[in-house]
Amino acid sequence: VMLLRFGLTLTAPVDSVDALGAHNTGINGSPASILRALVQADTADMFNITPAEIELSPLTQTGDNQYTVQVMCSVPLRSSAGRDLTFSMDDDDLSPEDAAGLEADEMIEDLVNNPDPFPKTTQATGGKTQVSGVNHKVVRVDDDLAAPSIHAIVWPSVLGGLFLGFLVGMAWKHKRQRMSAALFCCFKGCCGEKGSTG
Repeated sequence: VMLLRFGLTLTAPVDSVDALGAHNTGINGSPASILRALVQADTADMFNITPAEIELSPLTQTGDNQYTVQVMCSVPLRSSAGRDLTFSMDDDDLSPEDAAGLEADEMIEDLVNNPDPFPKTTQATGGKTQVSGVNHKVVRVDDDLAAPSIHAIVWPSVLGGLFLGFLVGMAWKHKRQRMSAALFCCFKGCCGEKGSTG
């Protein structure tokens, strides 16, 4: 299977997003929950998987007309089932691992280069989407073992990034405190010298 994570940015008028409802989408819920459901449905259609294999982060409005969400999913690879693939090289020379890797690369290429990979989302909002921060990992799953959890592999990388950001922030804060202390000592020393000469 391929464990996949990517960021999706939707650029659409706020009025169009706020107008999302059961009357124009067939989905009950708030505009934010409907938008997430549309992204989930488009992702399921793109990779031919069920919504249960897809996890979405909370929707974030990053600008007046921009919304972002992190998409995480587990995608079964056809090569693991011995199905025919359309690779440009001789398939007979490929190991199962190589075949799975090439199939995953093809999926990623389709995701990034598709002019409208999320049609339900764009049609409902009148906006456009952009994919970024694509990360994937091909994992071998034996028949007698359960498929690995998305969270077990994807979330540690997300949490690791957040923790790294926290460490960088703390280091910068510590550096600023040291700089401020040094400037204070320098200023105090200068004032002391002026006071002694007076």
